[in-house]
Amino acid sequence: MSIESKNKNYMVLNRLNWLDYMKVIGIFLIVSGHYFPPNYAILYVFSVQLFFIISGFLSKKEPTKIFRQKIFRQLIIPMIILGVIYHVTLSVKDFISGSFCMKLLMQNIYGLFIGNTWALAGLWFVYSLVLAKTISHFTPGRLKPLVAVSCLAMSLYLNEYTDMVYRNCFINTLLAYPLFFVGEIFSKYKRQINEINNRYVLFGLTIVGASGVLVSKLCNNTVWMYLGEYGSNIGIFLFGGICGTLMCFGLCKLFFDKSNRYILLLAEGSILVLAFQNFLIGATHSLTNGYGYYLTALLSLIAFIPFIIICKRYFPILLGYRGTSLQNNSNKDIEISIK
Repeated sequence: MSIESKNKNYMVLNRLNWLDYMKVIGIFLIVSGHYFPPNYAILYVFSVQLFFIISGFLSKKEPTKIFRQKIFRQLIIPMIILGVIYHVTLSVKDFISGSFCMKLLMQNIYGLFIGNTWALAGLWFVYSLVLAKTISHFTPGRLKPLVAVSCLAMSLYLNEYTDMVYRNCFINTLLAYPLFFVGEIFSKYKRQINEINNRYVLFGLTIVGASGVLVSKLCNNTVWMYLGEYGSNIGIFLFGGICGTLMCFGLCKLFFDKSNRYILLLAEGSILVLAFQNFLIGATHSLTNGYGYYLTALLSLIAFIPFIIICKRYFPILLGYRGTSLQNNSNKDIEISIK
């Protein structure tokens, strides 16, 4: 559908259903990785990286006032509330066991604000995403490649030439922003990417992406992004993240390019999964072992659906108002310039 806007032509796309599946695959791989199943290191090649690339892909230039409102409503406020709930719940558990410490609770809540990865637990991703989006918003377009390279260079220096002991999201963002920037590059071709429907091409992209992930696993040490560590080779780290994203894109366009209510719910409620996955993992880790952890991770993910529905209906603030009339989701009715 064509519209006129400021002397430019635009193409309005419906929701990119394959992108929702990519998000759900990503959150499934993250939860699976935290069970530490056999060969879990291959998941760490691209699972978190996939989310940062997707976030960059969905980003768009907005006035600073709107940007500020969205980033607080969709990310910062839910992150703080969910983080407080997480630590209060842990404190209740400690109180019952007789090991409660008020000082520790206050330190962890304070850690939510200063980007401490231990305090943020699974929400460290959200904090680093806020930083990456902020860097992107205030950096002129022509300088973004330089900033991305500078971030990689600083991460390389910290990892290779210092005894890095920093465990905070500011360090993690040195790896997160370049991935976000990669997503922004791809976002310039949203229409062309969405129109890739040839099954042979998609199958080829999937194979190429999977091969790249395997090569990255073989040529790099385990990636620990939440610790700001990229393995042993920062170039292979970046390559693996891109290849994993390419593989997931091919798979989702081939087999899952259609709307599904439950996939949409999980995509909208991913922040809830990030916040509370540790509780389910702790409760179910002993129920199975080996490759059975993948099934347990899938069941754990499904178990979140009722909670996401409840939060969406009664506590939408916890989801950043995703899926509500207040949401301005760039994955819905995406405008693509076709000058």
